[in-house]
Amino acid sequence: MTSYKANDIIKALKKKGFRNTSSKHHIMLYLFDDNGMQTAIHTWISHDHKEYSGNLLGEMKRELGLQTSRELDDLIKCPLEYPKYIQLLRERGML
Repeated sequence: MTSYKANDIIKALKKKGFRNTSSKHHIMLYLFDDNGMQTAIHTWISHDHKEYSGNLLGEMKRELGLQTSRELDDLIKCPLEYPKYIQLLRERGML
């Protein structure tokens, strides 16, 4: 089963156009489009979780508009770059 460190997820998402806000318990990451506008695409990272796997990654995948674990892996590991991610979300009617 794949697992990712929370800090690695945050770094990868920031490279893909996400910006974060922080609260006492969570970091919320919102996607900004190529016009600099905040979108509804977002996910949460808990300050308490140092590593994500299983159901947490499944929920994150859904929040990010992805359909497969492979797409999530590609987003985090960087083969899925920002322009292609935005295009994918537009094709799916999420942007």
